[in-house]
Amino acid sequence: IITLCTTSNGSLWKGLDVILKTAHILKKHTDFKFRWLLIGGINNKKYIEWMEKLSFEDNNVEFIGILNEVELKSVLLSSDIYIHPAYIDNSPNALCEAMLLGLPCIASYVGGVPSLIQNEISGVLVPVNEPYYLAEKIISLSKDKTKQKMLSESAIANTRIRHSSKNIENELITAYKKIIQDTNENRF
Repeated sequence: IITLCTTSNGSLWKGLDVILKTAHILKKHTDFKFRWLLIGGINNKKYIEWMEKLSFEDNNVEFIGILNEVELKSVLLSSDIYIHPAYIDNSPNALCEAMLLGLPCIASYVGGVPSLIQNEISGVLVPVNEPYYLAEKIISLSKDKTKQKMLSESAIANTRIRHSSKNIENELITAYKKIIQDTNENRF
């Protein structure tokens, strides 16, 4: 059985409906054996179930609630694939945490996510709200241990560099210098 994992705050733009639709496809139309763990405070569950006319529980999706950092790390490390199906996102910490821990990640190609994931190198990018496409990518990645290892190693290496204190310091200094330069150039 493959364990999928998503961290969310329950906002509708985080793609909880995509999780439900994708889980339903996986359960109803394939012989793929999975459980999908949802971490976080999910306050739109009933609305999404009503909207999709489906139940999360009937489609192997388990809500495990808000976790502390030790519990979160444990659940992430016991998962096989991290899924980030958001409609809108800039620089999702949850995705960065999963990548840093070495989880193979599949995420929607939205906002700043493509600046975090190089498609097919450090993760897999998918079109937003395409549950059949997402289901196919989940099945494909779950069967390819070599690709999982490659994505994991690349994600760890890239994330360690991107989130190092030295890199963050350099990016901030560069941004401030650019602001100062632009301000000075635009003075009358």
